[in-house]
Amino acid sequence: MVIEDSGGKYAVEIEIELGEYILVRDTNPFSEDSNVLWFDTYEEAKVEAAKWRTGRVVSVAKGTLWGEESHD
Repeated sequence: MVIEDSGGKYAVEIEIELGEYILVRDTNPFSEDSNVLWFDTYEEAKVEAAKWRTGRVVSVAKGTLWGEESHD
């Protein structure tokens, strides 16, 4: 997944189809071309993740995506 540099912030990832994931965006409705909705703290991202059935918080630092769990 190619993502813009977030400066070490948090985002929310959701599963939109079985095995297909996307980061929540800052517009509604959104597309993959919309800007990612970034959060400064884990707690803020956790509130947004709770709004989605499959939401989970991910952390991005130096272009690398880390999640709470692996998709494997």
